[in-house]
Amino acid sequence: MYTITVGLMFGPAALAGDARARAICIYIAAGVAAFYPLVRAGSRIGLAPTTLAGLQGVFSIGCHAWAYAIAGPLRAAALMGLMVIVVFCAFALRPRQTLLLAALGVSAMGGTMWWHAAHDPLHFPPAVEAVTFAVMAASSLAVTLLTGEMSKLRALLKSQKNDLLTALDTIRTLATVDELTSLANRRHMNELLTQEERRRDACGSPTCIALLDIDFFKRINDRFGHAAGDAVLRAFAQATRAELREGDVLARWGGEE
Repeated sequence: MYTITVGLMFGPAALAGDARARAICIYIAAGVAAFYPLVRAGSRIGLAPTTLAGLQGVFSIGCHAWAYAIAGPLRAAALMGLMVIVVFCAFALRPRQTLLLAALGVSAMGGTMWWHAAHDPLHFPPAVEAVTFAVMAASSLAVTLLTGEMSKLRALLKSQKNDLLTALDTIRTLATVDELTSLANRRHMNELLTQEERRRDACGSPTCIALLDIDFFKRINDRFGHAAGDAVLRAFAQATRAELREGDVLARWGGEE
């Protein structure tokens, strides 16, 4: 955004040879050249999105303050970029960080206005600068509060999404895994058998199905209780699963089968 704004404001003057316009254009071009590889490689070098957004926000605030100081009659255009900066950074920063960034922008622009109104009142009338600052500060506050609410809403939606994904994983596990042995349950095994049947029909490879029945399991339940029987089933499942080959599936069909 600051590249487009400053380019429109100072591009023609820079091409015409204006030293100040050329300096700010070179400064912004250097900033874009520095930030572009950071944006592309930020995740690989461990640069957090909040840090990168904050750095870009501070850099762009400096660009707009500089542009306001040298733009002459067009300087009001630099103020609009501040709102865009806050909105852009709100997607990566926390609400408090966004508020601090907005405060930095208002302070930077306010300091620029005050200094020029004090040293060049002819081109920067104090009354005009005061009104401009008041409008800018009020607008920045409103935008910051609005983006803060948007950030809270986005965080809520993200939390709800994570809860739904967790619930979906739980439902999927309950639908496919036997609670006692952590093996595939009968329903899931039926689905796997259907898939295996389709694969066999397609490529003609053989399929092996084995049904294991633990002998005297009822005696264990009758003599030691169901808790002991459950422990036997879990131990059997763990021992058998350790001997399976890759691609084999062990399921609890029902009871001790």
